[in-house]
Amino acid sequence: MRPLRLLLIFVLLHYGAPLSAQTVSGLRKSTPAGVPGTLYYVTESPQQGVFTVDPYDRTSPDDSVLTLVTANGIRLKRVVEGKMLNVQWFGAVGKGSSDDAPAIQKAINYILHNGYAPRTLYFPPGLYRIDHPLLLARFTGKGYAQTSITLEGPAGSKDLGMGSATIAPTFNNSFAIGVQLAKGVLIKDLIIRGKFTLPNSLNMVQVDTLAFTEWSDNSVRNNTMSPYAGVVIDPFSDSAAYPSSSDLYPGLHAYCPAGMTRSGSTDVRIEECSISNFIVGVMITPSNQQNGSGIAYGVPSVSAMHSRPIIASANSCPISSTVMSVMGSFLHADRVRAKQVFLLFEKLPQRRPRQHAFHRRRRLVQATVQRAKVRTVNPQGAGPDTMRRITHPHHVQ
Repeated sequence: MRPLRLLLIFVLLHYGAPLSAQTVSGLRKSTPAGVPGTLYYVTESPQQGVFTVDPYDRTSPDDSVLTLVTANGIRLKRVVEGKMLNVQWFGAVGKGSSDDAPAIQKAINYILHNGYAPRTLYFPPGLYRIDHPLLLARFTGKGYAQTSITLEGPAGSKDLGMGSATIAPTFNNSFAIGVQLAKGVLIKDLIIRGKFTLPNSLNMVQVDTLAFTEWSDNSVRNNTMSPYAGVVIDPFSDSAAYPSSSDLYPGLHAYCPAGMTRSGSTDVRIEECSISNFIVGVMITPSNQQNGSGIAYGVPSVSAMHSRPIIASANSCPISSTVMSVMGSFLHADRVRAKQVFLLFEKLPQRRPRQHAFHRRRRLVQATVQRAKVRTVNPQGAGPDTMRRITHPHHVQ
């Protein structure tokens, strides 16, 4: 309630007009005079907030969020603080007792398909249960239009004094958030918690010694081209590019139309988020899309993963990472960085001459290994087993 009280104080100081308490249905049935500056306070959830008369607008539709239309055609516009929309205005509850995915997706689509809407979707503190993946995408049926949006919680994962906003998927075979053809997307101050709980049951000796195949509960999806993940950037591609239909995300085949272009995302940032209990925390281009540039993540907490927190894309786009802690992730960041990059390239179809593609793969692997400060074994090899974990300090470059 604190942000709402601040908004009311701001409105009273800025407009200097009294508030009239109303319900949404009451406002729609009313016939106000349309005097500029007249304020109405909607008391019912989830539309709770302040609306003001806009005497110059006679065409905007009633969308129940930013615009209400009265019986005599007066447009009432919501007073928005900080140029952001509240996900609870769209019906999200944030109590973990019901599926918030439809309401959150409605809010996302509202921003993506309304150029006049604020570009930031705010999540108040709460537990947002989702029974379906969230898509930051503008699907046209034959491909995708560019996407620009910000998802923002109340506080960073290291500063939860104001509470936290947690997105908790109930499924284990897809991604919590998918981003397709982004041109300026920011995911910030959110906790994303999955269903892969096996790492939580392991002690530190098991974390360091278990084989790759043993890091599985035989339940969550562990497909290289469509893994169970917290965030996936460009999860969809031309359906013909997949070796098998089983490599597509279950239930999302329609989002991979035949013949779609390979254009991928640029300028995607993930900041101050906590991502845990997935096969992969953040995955970039598991399919066949091409990334542009500026893919960056600064995730203070990445824990309980089967593999590394981020997997490089199918081309050598700039990727920056500032992970502060990687706890309970398979084989730690050193070996996983190199191994998963190699594994990804081996799974992708060859679109260029083999010799050229091989050298491009080797350059990317070597660059990744250098950042991780580990050494390769037989870098000319052709598979993920050519990388080994270096644990002794004398082996670190």
